[in-house]
Amino acid sequence: MGDQDQDKLFEEYWLPIENKLRKNNNNETLDLFFRQYVITKSNSTITERKVYSSFINLFRVNNFTHESQLKELNMYANIYATFLYPNNSNYNDKIKGYLLDLKQLKQSTCYPFLMHVFKDYENKIIDEETLSKVLSLITIYLIRRSICNVPTNSLNTLFAYLYVRVFKVTNNKNKYYESINKYLFSQKNKDEIPNDENVKYALEHENLYQNKELCRLLMLDIENNDFKEKIDTDNLTIEHIMPQTLSNSWKQIISDEEHDKYVHTLGNLSITGYNSELSNKSFKEKKKLIKENSKIQILNQDVINQDSWTINNIKKRAIRLSRILLNKYYLSRITDPSIEFELVDKLSLSDLQRIKGRKPVSFTLQGANYTAKTFKQLLIEVVQLLDQDNPKILDSLIGFRFSERDISVQNPLIGRLPSSNQSGISEIRDGIYLYTHLSAVNILKELKLLFKFYNISEKDFTISVRKQ
Repeated sequence: MGDQDQDKLFEEYWLPIENKLRKNNNNETLDLFFRQYVITKSNSTITERKVYSSFINLFRVNNFTHESQLKELNMYANIYATFLYPNNSNYNDKIKGYLLDLKQLKQSTCYPFLMHVFKDYENKIIDEETLSKVLSLITIYLIRRSICNVPTNSLNTLFAYLYVRVFKVTNNKNKYYESINKYLFSQKNKDEIPNDENVKYALEHENLYQNKELCRLLMLDIENNDFKEKIDTDNLTIEHIMPQTLSNSWKQIISDEEHDKYVHTLGNLSITGYNSELSNKSFKEKKKLIKENSKIQILNQDVINQDSWTINNIKKRAIRLSRILLNKYYLSRITDPSIEFELVDKLSLSDLQRIKGRKPVSFTLQGANYTAKTFKQLLIEVVQLLDQDNPKILDSLIGFRFSERDISVQNPLIGRLPSSNQSGISEIRDGIYLYTHLSAVNILKELKLLFKFYNISEKDFTISVRKQ
């Protein structure tokens, strides 16, 4: 307020920000923008009550002037307005489509990360194709999570840190999409990408109607698929083929237990502009109305061909529709071993002295890259990988003392799980255990010998450790 150019700053910067983000005298969107701007700049989560103090701190740390701060805010507000109103932007239809999907799903937690990505696009660090691929990845990741009903409470943290963690190694920007893909696929537990098996099961069996935004998106994605001419969706609502309330005609073929189990599943859902007309009519009446009036084809093709609507019909339709969605929401995993998320040195099994005091990040075995945060974890994972290829070799090594004279290990590296509790061992499978109470140097020695039994060259194995 004390700036001598107050009127100029207000008219050139602040007023445009308000015009983009403040609608109908409602500050909610403007408030959310400021919070997500602060998250983007600080690359950390920020509670609502700390937005103002965090903003002031950013202003001071970055040595902004009033004008330079407002100029940057205006730039980010342009990006944020694109998220809110994709159809008003100048981006291509694919990019608009992904942003509309995220908006429909109310997945605004990803916006701080996307503000980084769109800024990189504006600065010509990435091209439009890369921007589209990143948006596709993030959208499909969030859709797959929603289908599997994965809790969303971890997303704020994931997206607050995602950009800085992926691009901590600056060279990763040369493989922009690949790096983001690899990082997301490396996540475990709550943030991992749900696999095809889990997505398929959820699509065929779970109550999708409980998340109406997701449900409507799935219906439209099935119907529109990749056709250039999209159906008009403004007046369409979700329709239950077997109705939510059963009439007497329905009760003759569907039990109450079956109804409760399948009524809100994918196989029983469609979209229509005639929801009130269809209501809980008999299947014969519904089918006639759909056949004569509905433009929905892909979703209804196995409805209008039936004489009655049974649980078996619902199950078969769920399988067909889930295949369409699994194909549409498919993600191809990037395993490029050259992409690292820490500044690392790559060491071989011969670098015994250089391994002392270092922390592992990952390892590469026969061209495939795996994450490992400790040498114990590295040893376990390597043995399990080898065992997957040829279990007979591990069985033959039970009780064999690999290098006892060199490292004075009293236990064999591989043995049968003892009845008493013994420290320093980890079960590999079926009562076979691995002795893991070893130094990093001794782990490398054991691996070196182990690879000989599996006829694997030492050149096929490297360890990435954090730079000192």
